[in-house]
Amino acid sequence: MNTTQIRAAATAAATHVTHVTTAAEVRELADRLNNPAGMAPSLVVTTDQRTSQVHLDIAELCRRVDDDVHVHVLETGSLTWEFSDSMPPETSVWGGAARIYPAHDLTWTQNCYAGDLLFANIRPDNAAAMARIIAERVNTLAENARNIEALTSLAAQAEVPAEMIAPQPFRGTFSGATSVSVGRITSRDAPRLGMLQVDLDVLLPGMPVSIGSVFTVDDVVSGRFDASGTVIEVDGLRTVEQMAADLVPHHVYPAVVTEIVCKSQVKVHVVPGVVSTLTQSGIDASATVGDVVPVQVQSVGERDGKVRIVVGPVPENVMNDSGMNCGVNDAPALRTGGPVWASMPATTDDADDAAADAGTAVDEDATVSIPEGSVAELKGLRTRVPQLRERVRQQDSEIGQLRADLATSSQEITFAWDENDRLEDENDQLRARLTAAGLPLPDGVASGDARTAARTKKTVTRTVYTERPLIGTEFDTLDDQLRAEVQVNWMHQVDAADKHDHKLNFDLGTEFLASVDKTVNDQEAARQKLPLVMAWIACGMPERTSRHHAYRENEGGGSPQLVRTDGAKAFRVDLESKTAAARRLHYWRLPDGSVEFARVGFHDEPGF
Repeated sequence: MNTTQIRAAATAAATHVTHVTTAAEVRELADRLNNPAGMAPSLVVTTDQRTSQVHLDIAELCRRVDDDVHVHVLETGSLTWEFSDSMPPETSVWGGAARIYPAHDLTWTQNCYAGDLLFANIRPDNAAAMARIIAERVNTLAENARNIEALTSLAAQAEVPAEMIAPQPFRGTFSGATSVSVGRITSRDAPRLGMLQVDLDVLLPGMPVSIGSVFTVDDVVSGRFDASGTVIEVDGLRTVEQMAADLVPHHVYPAVVTEIVCKSQVKVHVVPGVVSTLTQSGIDASATVGDVVPVQVQSVGERDGKVRIVVGPVPENVMNDSGMNCGVNDAPALRTGGPVWASMPATTDDADDAAADAGTAVDEDATVSIPEGSVAELKGLRTRVPQLRERVRQQDSEIGQLRADLATSSQEITFAWDENDRLEDENDQLRARLTAAGLPLPDGVASGDARTAARTKKTVTRTVYTERPLIGTEFDTLDDQLRAEVQVNWMHQVDAADKHDHKLNFDLGTEFLASVDKTVNDQEAARQKLPLVMAWIACGMPERTSRHHAYRENEGGGSPQLVRTDGAKAFRVDLESKTAAARRLHYWRLPDGSVEFARVGFHDEPGF
């Protein structure tokens, strides 16, 4: 879809479509998304990097979304780079994808994965279908925003009865989720709108649970709410002791991973609020925070007045007291009559068995439908998370290898062109000498005039280094080793003509070497890339690195750059991208132009 078609579609529908065309407009957009003036959500749609076209069916989208939804079209390239620099980490969009930015719930600014807001892999053959899916999601968020806006307005009204200031009882029906931790309850006891908000950060602070772990759609709920319409108490919530009493030693239960401790050891919750340690070979590689894994409960007891649950890996062919394979038991419920608080992802065999029990055949090519509603949708998506994460890991590894191969091929091509230029220059000289001697040119040898100017000739021939310049054991200390590797990379990569104006000028901060030793393994690709990135930065050529950008004082849009008391400015650059726990290089650029490397850390680590 080209620009003319997009504008025509926007005119036909009432939807407000804005084309962002300058860096200043990009920064203004980022500021509005991070500091919204209203409650209506925004959608940012980008062009495909190769075709410069918007594949999403804008006309279909405009016909379906509410009029108060803001749609922004952004061209992939320098504008999306500016957008990435202006937004919180990992919350930008590019390359033909689309992303929703809710205004009523800014959880996405802290957690880029919250809310299922990113839509990628939009192609011409699925453009209309993706437009319908995105429109439905945007409209749901717009409705949620209107409901929350009404609740907020209601709480601010002066005519709220005095008795409503004290918590009031209610009885109602859970009507759906507005985010992972927030939902709505419809109740006649609620003032005017008949709707209450339930927020797990208020109800169950600090527990690793989602709204679907406590309520399902149409559950009958009772409790108390405050004057703002927020539920502060729910009847039937069970204590940790009550849930732990449901567990049977030597049986298997689902557990949520909350922390990767070290190799083969993770922290899990079999009962929310009770931390257990699971030691299992390879668990640190096969599971990530938020995954649900099976564990065998070995004992349930009490220590220092607190519930203690000891867990271990699941042995093969676990048998119960009757000698039968007990499988994975249901997790305890957080609320009496409510759903289990955690469950294992469904497998293909489970779906086949369910279909067989129902007397129906399973179509292996059919798409499994997900019931309507945010909670059911969230549960369905969660079953796919482990498989998708594994696919992402494999694809990231393949992409990294392909990028390395591409970089090597590009250098080899450049070397081949340089060699071609050198040989043509040599041929010109030989032709000139033959002509000066009055000798005819050999058959098949063209004159110099026949040469094409398809490529600008270079006068300097670069040697292509496809291997690591140093093997990492030339010096006894990491300090000396790293400085030498930076020097060698600068010698090899910076052209001779540029070396005079781009000399190395850097130092290592007090925590830098310790951070490298902690976060980067000697055999990783990131370890080989680190001295090259440091060399580009230390010689004043940061544009040769990946996603080089200023480090801001906070994650809000428009936040100023972090500046040290001595005037040094903070910067960050990617060592890796689009991979779990990607490494980042942090450094200071001092007023005199020198560089002080601060540390290497992971992208989701707080602080500079």
